[in-house]
Amino acid sequence: MDPATPKQVAEQAVPELPSPSSDAEKIRLKRLAKLQQNSSDNSVGTSRTFASSSNTASATAPTSLKSQSKQLQQQKDKGRLEPMNTTSVSPKPKQPVKSFEDWQNDVISKILQITLDKSSAEKSDSQLIYLYSQVAELKEEDPENTSFKLSQSILESALVARLSINPDQMSDDEEIVQAISKLPRTPTFDYLLDSWKRAVEIKKNLLTRASKTLEPSIINERVNVLDTIKDLLVNYAGLIIQYPDMFPQVNNSMNLGPEQLVPRLLADVNTTEGLPWDFIQELSAKIDEEGFEQVFGQALIGLTAQMRSKKILDDFLRPLNACSFKCWNPPNLTAKTFEVMSFLGPFCRLSVFPLDEPTIAESYFSNVQQRSKADVDSAMISLRGAIRGVQKSLFNIFNNIVRSSPSSKEAVLSYFATVIKLNEKRAQMQVDPSQVGTDGFLMNLSSVLLTFADPFMGYTKIDRIDVNYFRKSKRIDISQETKIKATQQESDAYYSLENEKAIHHYGPLQCYDNYNNLNRDLMELQKQYDGMRADQPNWAGTPAAAINEVLLKRCKDQLDKWASHKIAYDSQLLDPESLSHSLQFYNLVINWVLRIVDPTGQHPKKQISLPLPPTPPKEFIMLPEFIIEDVTEFFLFISRYNPRVILSGSRDELIIFIITFLKSSSYIKNPYLKAKFVEILFYYTTRNDNEGGMGAILNSHPISLEHLMSSLMSFYVGGTDRNAHSIL
Repeated sequence: MDPATPKQVAEQAVPELPSPSSDAEKIRLKRLAKLQQNSSDNSVGTSRTFASSSNTASATAPTSLKSQSKQLQQQKDKGRLEPMNTTSVSPKPKQPVKSFEDWQNDVISKILQITLDKSSAEKSDSQLIYLYSQVAELKEEDPENTSFKLSQSILESALVARLSINPDQMSDDEEIVQAISKLPRTPTFDYLLDSWKRAVEIKKNLLTRASKTLEPSIINERVNVLDTIKDLLVNYAGLIIQYPDMFPQVNNSMNLGPEQLVPRLLADVNTTEGLPWDFIQELSAKIDEEGFEQVFGQALIGLTAQMRSKKILDDFLRPLNACSFKCWNPPNLTAKTFEVMSFLGPFCRLSVFPLDEPTIAESYFSNVQQRSKADVDSAMISLRGAIRGVQKSLFNIFNNIVRSSPSSKEAVLSYFATVIKLNEKRAQMQVDPSQVGTDGFLMNLSSVLLTFADPFMGYTKIDRIDVNYFRKSKRIDISQETKIKATQQESDAYYSLENEKAIHHYGPLQCYDNYNNLNRDLMELQKQYDGMRADQPNWAGTPAAAINEVLLKRCKDQLDKWASHKIAYDSQLLDPESLSHSLQFYNLVINWVLRIVDPTGQHPKKQISLPLPPTPPKEFIMLPEFIIEDVTEFFLFISRYNPRVILSGSRDELIIFIITFLKSSSYIKNPYLKAKFVEILFYYTTRNDNEGGMGAILNSHPISLEHLMSSLMSFYVGGTDRNAHSIL
């Protein structure tokens, strides 16, 4: 039998149906049954199967829109209508997504309030400005086009065309007059800022609402357009502030340039008059360093100028709250001018002291003797509340600046240090008020610093207080301050010594350690390379030869690289003049430490006598261990790499130092530190005696002859006991 044609198959697949009215009744009953059961039926309605001929295998063909349409057409030809195979209501079709070109035109028009369609601008309720000049340019480029749309490609030229419209231009041209009539009578910066805010709002809605209905690719495409618009608006806002006459502006008495930022900085950021922080951040990121100083520097000066006229009873919080910028530290100012001319100075000087603000006492405490105690107490409570509010706000400002970045933290610390330095004369018995800062200024800053100290005022964190801060920091100079029990000469030597000691501990000593590590790694790598070269005849010609050759070359390249690094270190670290300078310093450290432990306190003027008392002085045991350790590390370093440097200085101090602490071993708790003393003697008496010249001194020095042998025996016996104890 011949295979059935598609038409024959379709005709065979459609059985005889009852009348349309009977069929409709069946469908209605089935729908009612479905609703009553409240469950879905996977085979609702009548399924249709294409019947194959006897020559073909029976199969079920999937139903498609095309096959259903074909069946309906065939049934229509036969005068029959087959029921649909579903009883569910078709979902409402989604609203078609606006094309990217149309969306782009609409969003640019809404943000910038411009249009290239004249009819849109002529509507009675329209705020759009028709860019007649832009349309004219586009027609010159494309004369046949009669409908233009805004897009990214012409975004900047469209914005320039909008900004170039002169609001004060006199013209008989209807298009120009209509455009001018719709211009806002505000500065150009306000228009750019308002447009930026509209772009931010549209982007926010796009990411929150439209993200539920639009594809991610469409959202990303639209977000890119909005970001481009925002960037362009911020760029031109910065230009307008720096160059107010760049475009025509409304002719009025309003301040232009950076000064127009002052009222917006004073306004609440959440209001239409405020300047959003996001806009400030984007603007500061766009302009260069010179432009930043011009834009924000002048604006902050305007804020400071307003603050100079404020009193504690005035509305000082508005300019105070506007300050979240870095304070600067103007140089070459007196204490009196510093608190007036520095940015934070006028804010920090708010007070109720009569010498600072005489009007406060006159207003709040006039005729105080005739007033009741309750009335006076009420006035005092009111002023105290105002002062506390000022001090709390000041702390928040400084705290925000400190936490913004490490450089900001350093700026604040430098600011405090400058204030202290400029007001050193306040500690004198006779003070000239014109030469120092006001009481309110210093009191407010003291409150700020005390608030910073709150976290570690408890006893549990007392160990975090650096008792040697004044000896390591140069911010605050206390060299001229009276000490509890120290002469000026002792103070100068003490603090200058410790400052240098800290520098050496974190500077050269760390370089010495890096140099030692490099030499150790270099020696290990050299051994590996020599071993591979020695073994090369054994693997040459074998299957592993290719890999070994690569490894050998890689090892040689690394060896050459590290050798070059060592030479670079040698150039600076092993400089004899530099090492001799360091040797002088460490000899000073040795004598300083010996003077501390000397019971008479006369060393080196009078040589220390041994043995030392059993109990070491508190000043010595409170010293950081790295002071002794750095001495040993330095002498071990030069003994290994440049032993002749020791000849440039006296070697007696080193011998006395080593024998003293080997003899009085209880003075040093760390046994490994005492072992380094013996190691130094080893290097300078066995390996480098000819270069260091220590052997002859050890054999002739009085302290060595009397105490060296017993000290070494005590050290080695103690080491044996420690080893036995560790084994047990």
